[in-house]
Amino acid sequence: MLSCNVLQQFDDNARLAFARWGPCFDGLHEMLAFSTEAYAGGVTGPFGSGFEEEFVKYMAGTGRNPRPETIQAAWFDAAMTTGPWWGSNLGWTGDPAVLGPIAAGGYWDIHDYWWGMGGVGPRIRASQIKGWYYLTQTQ
Repeated sequence: MLSCNVLQQFDDNARLAFARWGPCFDGLHEMLAFSTEAYAGGVTGPFGSGFEEEFVKYMAGTGRNPRPETIQAAWFDAAMTTGPWWGSNLGWTGDPAVLGPIAAGGYWDIHDYWWGMGGVGPRIRASQIKGWYYLTQTQ
């Protein structure tokens, strides 16, 4: 989700990200969003590629990295290589974050690739969730 503060660690009521978003997971592999303000319309430079295009390029291995990246790595890299230009003090799209479930036995989907680009983890149903992972990357 290219939206501000969706996956901030704590909301205004001191609820953690998994407490707010956990009910949405019943087979959802990962939730990708931002833990800070996020800049819509970020590009790699003047007349450069947009955030969404860079995200797909990183997942497909057609961008700066010649090999496909995991979905979460592509999300982080797209956020760090795109941003506002012409006067904003925000240096990149925002601080990316990923939330996902962990099932019994330590199964998780952190290493998922875009279909056809690499492995994809199991579908973890709500009744199988035993914990959560939450990753952020800040400047």
